[in-house]
Amino acid sequence: MHSSLFRYASYLWYGIGNANAILPIEKLDVYKGAKAYLVQTKALPMVDIEVSIDAGDRYDPLNKSGLADMTAGLMNYGDRGEKGVISEAQIADEIADLGANIGLSVGGERAILCIRSLSRKDLRDRAVQLAAAMLSSPIYDPKIVEREKQRTITSLQEAETKPEFVLERRFKKSVYGNYPLANAPAPKSIAAVTPADLSQFHKQFYRGDRMIVSIVGDVDRAQAYEIVQGLLKQILSNWSTYSEVT
Repeated sequence: MHSSLFRYASYLWYGIGNANAILPIEKLDVYKGAKAYLVQTKALPMVDIEVSIDAGDRYDPLNKSGLADMTAGLMNYGDRGEKGVISEAQIADEIADLGANIGLSVGGERAILCIRSLSRKDLRDRAVQLAAAMLSSPIYDPKIVEREKQRTITSLQEAETKPEFVLERRFKKSVYGNYPLANAPAPKSIAAVTPADLSQFHKQFYRGDRMIVSIVGDVDRAQAYEIVQGLLKQILSNWSTYSEVT
């Protein structure tokens, strides 16, 4: 498994002056089908968590390129937490209050949820609880979806006036041919995406058996597994579970 978090751990270790030691990668118990790994380091009172999901752009329907990116990108714009609905403003305020970083990104192959928090248990638990709501229960409010669609369409229309943007897309097409990664979001494909599409994509792909959790930082094995359970406790395990609830 190749994880940017584990590369980060190596850099951190060498940065504190011990170039002769290698931080071991510990494999944790599988939880809800998700593989999990830990690198312990006491260099800083922090913990970095990465959830890698097999839900990248390659799964976009042909006429709805950008669906995977929007599914992840709108997960912090409103969620259902343990105490009810959390608005986008509340999510932003909670992240700021924690002094944490929680971000989502999508590449061709995978979607990535990254969390950075102080390792103090109360702060760490709050960050994990918030990230868990984002990961498992995004709302995709129609008004917010429409607002972000218009913002994305405007950005794409502007980008399409730039030669480097057009050339990059043509290059991707020549490289990938008929492979799904050759397709790219366009104003028309973004306009076709609906809140129902986002919810369906999330339910289909954001499952435990499509996830890998990597943890690096000031936590022990038991604490790391507690983090994994906290993140994924509301996540469906696999396709059969998904089929049973639809």
